Amino acid sequence: MGGGVDLMAAEIELTAKLRKYAEDSVFYHDLPGLAAGGSVGASALEFQTAAGYRNMDAGEILKPGDVFHMASVTKLFTGTAIMMLIEEGKLGLADKIVEILGNMPIADKRCTKVTIEHLLTHTSGIFDGGSMLWEPGHRRFSYSDLGYELLGRAAEGIAGKPFDELIREKILIPLQMSNSDIRTGEQVDINNNTVYPHAKGRDKKIATAEQCRYNRQDGPSAALVSNLEDMSKWAKAHLCGKKLLKPETYGLVWGEYAPVPGSKDRICMTWFKRTQAGYELYGHEGADKGFRSGFWLCPELKIHVAVMSNIASAPIRRMCEEIFSMLLAIL
Repeated sequence: MGGGVDLMAAEIELTAKLRKYAEDSVFYHDLPGLAAGGSVGASALEFQTAAGYRNMDAGEILKPGDVFHMASVTKLFTGTAIMMLIEEGKLGLADKIVEILGNMPIADKRCTKVTIEHLLTHTSGIFDGGSMLWEPGHRRFSYSDLGYELLGRAAEGIAGKPFDELIREKILIPLQMSNSDIRTGEQVDINNNTVYPHAKGRDKKIATAEQCRYNRQDGPSAALVSNLEDMSKWAKAHLCGKKLLKPETYGLVWGEYAPVPGSKDRICMTWFKRTQAGYELYGHEGADKGFRSGFWLCPELKIHVAVMSNIASAPIRRMCEEIFSMLLAIL
């Protein structure tokens, strides 16, 4: 890509293409709303677009700056905060979680062997129901929300402050992610820009659904709210200058740890890894009642893609892959 004029023209053209893609996706996938954003290369080419409705029942149009419930994309922030504490020497990957917390919500004695590393990589064997699937120490993957809730409790104890305050202090405020937060059920939407969840009824019609009920326990695993602008800042913090973690830490964070059953993905430390068109991408997806989200980075090309929808049935992975392919075409 050339100079400023060329960059501006490319950005306008790309935004128009992505706008049409978002509108087509809303129509063909029967979605209430869709927001898509990303950036390309060192040129800082960016795009953000939205289509559909923030609140379909009220006829409120979705805007690129509207705030979505990000569900399990939250775990990327939790994992990053844990790695920051490790860099500060306040925590170690081999530290046993039971020794940090003093007690565990699991009766099975095998849980006493669970380490920070096991929890970050979803290889602890901890089942969300509060039981153990296997003894930790084997590189076997089993996704665990409870594991990340335990990591959040550990971070709170070490930092001496609530998890939401810790994330604001270490990540959101330094990156100026002013549209993002860890919801605890106590905040008020003063900007009136929170996206409403939707669901499809038996009559196949889409309508608004009950808003998420946030609480402090779920915060580390699924309580992040954010928008396209802030997720772009999050991406650049990892891709451009690595502002949050030391460069050498990414060798650990993005190192493959275990295969993900039923998928070609691999789990790293918090981040999932996949391959597309010969490039390695790292990211996470989230799903909850009325929401679906996806966030992926390609460090080699300095590309990021973020996609959010306000219905759980949205084919987010497919859309992330299609948008990434569109971005490759302009390089």
